[in-house]
Amino acid sequence: MESATIAGRAQPLSARETPASTLLTLLGYLAALVAMGVLAAAGAPTAAAIGHGVLLVVILTHAGARLEKAKQVPDALARGLCGLALVPLLGLVGTALTSDLLPAPAHVVLVALFALVGAVLVARILDLTPAELGVRRGRLPVQLGVGLTGIPLGLLALVLGGGRAFEPLAGSSPILLVPAILLAAAVQELVFRGVLATTFAALFGRAGIVCTSALFAVAAVGTGSVGLVVALLVCGLVWAWARERTGSIAGTTVAHALVAGGLAFLPPPALG
Repeated sequence: MESATIAGRAQPLSARETPASTLLTLLGYLAALVAMGVLAAAGAPTAAAIGHGVLLVVILTHAGARLEKAKQVPDALARGLCGLALVPLLGLVGTALTSDLLPAPAHVVLVALFALVGAVLVARILDLTPAELGVRRGRLPVQLGVGLTGIPLGLLALVLGGGRAFEPLAGSSPILLVPAILLAAAVQELVFRGVLATTFAALFGRAGIVCTSALFAVAAVGTGSVGLVVALLVCGLVWAWARERTGSIAGTTVAHALVAGGLAFLPPPALG
């Protein structure tokens, strides 16, 4: 296995260990993200979009205050907040762009493009290199093995009923949907296993794997599918570990695309 350090460059926090106040702050933001997802799942997309927008502004304001205080290199919390801002951005764009007039593949592509722009801007602000983000090929056999984890993980997601969240994609042309899924998988890996993995590793070390995995699962709360949230938590843990071990998001992108493709194209299994 390859190994890589993904903590990135950041000033340490005032204490050697992450202060309890920092953990409580991030847990508060996590709870707010869950609440916005619940609103979306409950049929209140406008309220959820507004909530995501407010949360995005609050997180960016918090990050800006920390960055302003930094003399040279931003501290770990400031970098973590910049990465965290991408999660409500995904929620805001995903909720606001939902429309019966917008074809499902177009919706997937537009959300991915907004997230891509956000990820690139955050990476530039924090001076993150492609290697730190995991944008590297890595060893082909290793990345192929990581990619193949998408098969059992996709089956797990299907068994847990995650495919119901992909029902809006039913009937879409595979010619349009497959490229959209590939783009979305690549961008989400850049966000969660790239930017967030790097910035949260500086905050929590290897415990950042759990944090980024939880955020990955929370991003699916708005679908209303508990099975999908559970499946994505498992996926997030496996892929975050693989990213930390190999230093690349190539394999996790393939695995992500396999899971999403399976949920979009395969019927849920008949149980019982």
